[in-house]
Amino acid sequence: MNNKIKFFCIVLTGILAISLVGQYNKTYAEEVPYVEMLRLYNPNSGEHFYTGSVAEKNTLVSVGWQYEGVGWRAPKSGAPVYRLYNPNAGDHHYTTSASEKNNLVNTGWNYEGVAWYSEEGGEPLYRLYNPNALSGSHHYTMSTSERDWLMSLGWQYEGVGWYAVKNHTHSWVHHDAEYKTVHHDAEYSTVHHDAEYTTVHHNAEYTTIHHDAESTTVHHDAVYVSEGLRQTETEHPGTAWQYYCRSCHTGFNNEDIAVHSHHSYQSPGPLISHQYTETSCCRVLKLTQESSDEVVQTQAAYDEQVQTRAAYDERVLVKAAYDEQVLVKAAYDEQVLVKEAYDSCSCGATK
Repeated sequence: MNNKIKFFCIVLTGILAISLVGQYNKTYAEEVPYVEMLRLYNPNSGEHFYTGSVAEKNTLVSVGWQYEGVGWRAPKSGAPVYRLYNPNAGDHHYTTSASEKNNLVNTGWNYEGVAWYSEEGGEPLYRLYNPNALSGSHHYTMSTSERDWLMSLGWQYEGVGWYAVKNHTHSWVHHDAEYKTVHHDAEYSTVHHDAEYTTVHHNAEYTTIHHDAESTTVHHDAVYVSEGLRQTETEHPGTAWQYYCRSCHTGFNNEDIAVHSHHSYQSPGPLISHQYTETSCCRVLKLTQESSDEVVQTQAAYDEQVQTRAAYDERVLVKAAYDEQVLVKAAYDEQVLVKEAYDSCSCGATK
């Protein structure tokens, strides 16, 4: 019982792995006009599976399928080969017949799209049927010996399923790589240059102001000298004075005449004593210099340097700020690979 469960689990795992791939991605090598069809075998269910997808092949190998190599080479175009899946039996079927495909879909099979193509006039792939197998009931092979061996075991031969690309020896022709010239314009960068200044010193500025001479008027009184004294009749109430001197403004008698005889004065003036009256001049005066006004210079004329502007430093623009386009990379022509060198065959294959 345990062995049956184990067998069922392995089969189910393989079926799920295949069904999850769905409409699988056909990865074809671009250098050849065909797709290598990879052949795998499930030792638990006995089914053979075929795919052009390396990824699908690797997935199946990881869950226990055995990789048996390249089964044939399918063309990249031609008559389509349809792929169908039976979710009940876990089996796949392949056919070029649209009517067979439609009949299987009507009975519950899932259509999974075009698996590969058949080449008209190519090498045949033989289709065989095992009426006793529940899964993997159909088998496809290019080998006549494998076909005949399966028929000896009870498999039924159903004819040619489709046609593969014919095998032949390639005759390679070398093609050099192709290049084209691509022009690259020069590259520039914008560099900003700040404004440039210099300092200019300006000396102080002066102007000459002329100052005229300054003067003042000085008055000089008349000058007199005394030519002697003479006695006069004088009334001096309450005193014994006989004379009055206008120089020292004192009264005196005869004994003091000698003292006052040499006095001189500039102007006679009136009597200032209120104790007596003088009836006549007590002296004889002689004018030696008349009164006068004199202009006296108090300050000579001169020129004065007066500052009109102080010395200062000025920032003067020498060069205005500007942006400069600086060459970063010169223009150049580049040879760009358009197509790599390759070898081709008249069959359409390349390498």
